[in-house]
Amino acid sequence: MPAELEARAIELAKDRGDFIELGTKAARFTQLIERHHRTPEGLYAYRVPFPYQDAPPAAVCCDALGWTALLAVAQALEMRVQPTEDALLRLEQTLRGLDHLARISGTKGLLARTMIAFDEAKLEQSCGPRCWVQGTGSHRGLDYSQYLWKNDNAKAQVQYWLFALRMGLPLVRDEALRADLLDDVRAVCQRIATADFYLTEADGRRTRFGDLNPAARGRCSWFLGLCIRSPVDLWPFCDFAVGPNAVETACLARVHDQLLDGSGIPHESLYDLKMRRRAPELISEGFYRVPGWVRYDNEFLAAVGLWCLLETDPGGELEAAVLKALRSHWRLHQHDRNTLFNLIALKAGVVPEQEREKALREALFSLQIYPSDRVVHSIDRRKHELVRRPLNSSRRAAHPLPINLMASSSIVWHCDPAELVKRCCADGELANGSMDYLLAWWLYRDLVALERMSR
Repeated sequence: MPAELEARAIELAKDRGDFIELGTKAARFTQLIERHHRTPEGLYAYRVPFPYQDAPPAAVCCDALGWTALLAVAQALEMRVQPTEDALLRLEQTLRGLDHLARISGTKGLLARTMIAFDEAKLEQSCGPRCWVQGTGSHRGLDYSQYLWKNDNAKAQVQYWLFALRMGLPLVRDEALRADLLDDVRAVCQRIATADFYLTEADGRRTRFGDLNPAARGRCSWFLGLCIRSPVDLWPFCDFAVGPNAVETACLARVHDQLLDGSGIPHESLYDLKMRRRAPELISEGFYRVPGWVRYDNEFLAAVGLWCLLETDPGGELEAAVLKALRSHWRLHQHDRNTLFNLIALKAGVVPEQEREKALREALFSLQIYPSDRVVHSIDRRKHELVRRPLNSSRRAAHPLPINLMASSSIVWHCDPAELVKRCCADGELANGSMDYLLAWWLYRDLVALERMSR
């Protein structure tokens, strides 16, 4: 990032009132979420009408499961670093919302993508693979027939849900909630494993983006078999997801086994000898990227999945494979100034000692200038006088943009920081929550606490 652009970003943050103490900013965002982005069911409505409404929001956004889960991860980190009764209540409320998404379909082990109050018009107009369905049954005083839920879940949403339960469930004091969440873990994980690690609908059909299976597929799967002992796929006959899928299946198995072992709930171990033998190899050698083309949302999914695996205390070959994948991930993104990526790499210890101070400084820089105003807006920075563009692209910069010059997105850490043009509908009419700030802030606080303990 050019020094002049960094100075401009700092000046802009000060003019907007964003250049304040980081803990104070975190407290403000926590209050904002609880006041304007929390649904009565406990979900995180990450995008709501602006100006803010007094009525409770509806989580109409499709990815309420995943982003609510990551809010729970942030809250669990807060409880680890700075436990209070208020923080525990907020965490348990969020986890209760996730529990509702695991039960509203009426099908054991089927996670809903989101839920809203019943709307006859939405139900009648709904069509396509991702559609609204009326809820079935009731639980803990909530009549699900008064709600609609959305199907066609994706593996990213389930990955974040797994992470939330791994981090949050051990902290829960409400015994009824604990029992419900343990039941959810067993049912959801067993359903996915029984379907050969695919997400399925109530009728057994596979969802569009629910493939967690890292096995080889396709006519040209032999080609990359030259690079890895267990063959993987090659585009256009595959999706390059062998490594990430291996991370997700290993996460699912380890979270399932760790949470249920000792719970008294009958279950079969999912992290069996076959997975224990293959997972390290697939994670270590199975990440493939097309040169010059990176899907940033997929990179975010990979980073969070590897972070989740680290939180399961893998040990041995699995830990070595995770660290190797994270080291490769950090090398690819070390110049992006992505706070979350930097902090995950720092916590994992994959950043070389001579680079640690710089990585931490850049992580804190983005938090310092993180905008308080998260109103949705489009951008076109192609004519910005301080932006340098490469010769081979007119829509991407040759360097990352400061976070307060990027388009406002539901979560900024999974957006390409070099993107110069982004069109958003309803400019100025919607506002994003700031769960992404809280996730990075509490990870930073957790990192600092661990470093102090190790001294």
